[in-house]
Amino acid sequence: MIEANARKKIAMLIERAQRLVGTPQGLRNEEWVASTATWLAETENVVALAVSDYLHPYRKHISLALGYGPYEKRLRTTASMLEALVTDSDGGLLTGLLNKVRAETFDNFLDHAVEYRKKKYKNQAGVIAGVVFEDTIRKIYSDKIGPHSGKPLEELINGLAKQDIIPEQQSKQAKVAAHVRTKATHALWDEFDLEGVDTTIGLTRTLLHKHMGG
Repeated sequence: MIEANARKKIAMLIERAQRLVGTPQGLRNEEWVASTATWLAETENVVALAVSDYLHPYRKHISLALGYGPYEKRLRTTASMLEALVTDSDGGLLTGLLNKVRAETFDNFLDHAVEYRKKKYKNQAGVIAGVVFEDTIRKIYSDKIGPHSGKPLEELINGLAKQDIIPEQQSKQAKVAAHVRTKATHALWDEFDLEGVDTTIGLTRTLLHKHMGG
């Protein structure tokens, strides 16, 4: 869902776009150009706040609409996209789309980890898989439970298990993956093995597909 302040700002921008587009050609002076340029900048800013993931389709397409073409075309196209953005957010579709993009992106990173694993490059595979695992856990916790700022990874795993978001067997695997993440990112190479890397990759992919639409 789009936060209330961002939603209010988007509504104002849509209304202003309609006024700017409705300005007769003869009155589109330097002041009109300046107002339109300001509108474009404000819109880019609020969309970045409302849709934090720069890979999200709305974020990408609005950015393209803002940057190319005559001013009137930019105003009309972008305002139309803003209306669709609000509608999809109200329908609960924005989070689903965002999670799908995240899942596809994380899957790509995991593919790199798998390639390193195949070559028995344990350290590189462990670093990539561990980081993607932690980010996945944090996204799931945020979506299913709430804010997690400052909370350690193991506490998040316990919270997900307590609410049956991940079953007991997965919570045990998650502890192994958390161990790999910690040791790999601190370059403690001798304190995890390829079996732990395999567990991390497999569990992360399972979580992505189940909880984030991958």
